[in-house]
Amino acid sequence: MSITGMKLRTAAPGGDWRSHETLVGLVPVVEGAMDKLEDTVGVYMQGAVAGEYVAFLYHAEKIVLPKDAGTGLSITQWAKVYYNAATKKLTGVAAQNLWVAICLKAATATDTEVLVDFKGDKAHS
Repeated sequence: MSITGMKLRTAAPGGDWRSHETLVGLVPVVEGAMDKLEDTVGVYMQGAVAGEYVAFLYHAEKIVLPKDAGTGLSITQWAKVYYNAATKKLTGVAAQNLWVAICLKAATATDTEVLVDFKGDKAHS
């Protein structure tokens, strides 16, 4: 299963989430897809084509994001969660990946999504 839309779980009004507008390059973007722009990992809040502006969410206290699935890829509650640039999804594997979130609800190896507190600061290993 893949993300087919925005899955923001932060309460509104007053919920803590942050985004900024960014110009889409040559490759169209899909709502709910993750990406790394400069040193910031985020998720596109809507789909857009080249030359359009799109909202890029980089911080949310609760959001469901795409996760790598497969043997050994479960994530325990409260564990650090990392961005895998190769798959453009989240993982519990630290090696070669960037720390971007904390897991709020345990995810099994077969889960394709995970509920996280998305940090919003500079992504680092």
